[in-house]
Amino acid sequence: MEFAYCPQVDVLKDKQNTLFSTHIPYGLLPESVAKSGCKMVYIWRDPKDTFISMWTFQQKERPYLDLGSLNSLEECFDMFCRGFSGYVLI
Repeated sequence: MEFAYCPQVDVLKDKQNTLFSTHIPYGLLPESVAKSGCKMVYIWRDPKDTFISMWTFQQKERPYLDLGSLNSLEECFDMFCRGFSGYVLI
């Protein structure tokens, strides 16, 4: 799996990382992850909780993310309700 902000990390080959968490929906995970044979715990959350978690993460990562003109909670919530998470259609 590739990471935009840390391309040298390969979570599938790094045996020291035994736990990996993501906000990526299961259906969007790379096929290599789904077929890796690893055990997965998939947690489905209330969309409101998902949005607040995403918002909190984006605020922490804001210096490293290009979020364009999205500045307010209301703008981000509107985009989330239309199916966008950052630049990704969810």
